[in-house]
Amino acid sequence: MSYTLREKMELDTLERQRNISIIETSDWFPYSDNSKLDGNICLCINYKIGVNESLVNVNYPIRRIDDILNNLSNSIYFCYLHLYKGYLHLQVV
Repeated sequence: MSYTLREKMELDTLERQRNISIIETSDWFPYSDNSKLDGNICLCINYKIGVNESLVNVNYPIRRIDDILNNLSNSIYFCYLHLYKGYLHLQVV
């Protein structure tokens, strides 16, 4: 399967799962679709222009790994979290 076909199938899957949706235009999402010589489209996105200004900066302390491991040293039960494509669950408004 070609890479471009895989990419298209991935986008279709994400749209079916309602992780992404088709939009006409956006003020904070500057992109350009450049055509390649073989006819495929390359989507180029510059996040510096619009997204960075639209983000709300929330500062909170992040625990160090040493502190986390010290707290886990006497633990009996552990959990494995699978965060594959977890960024798709963040709503951008």
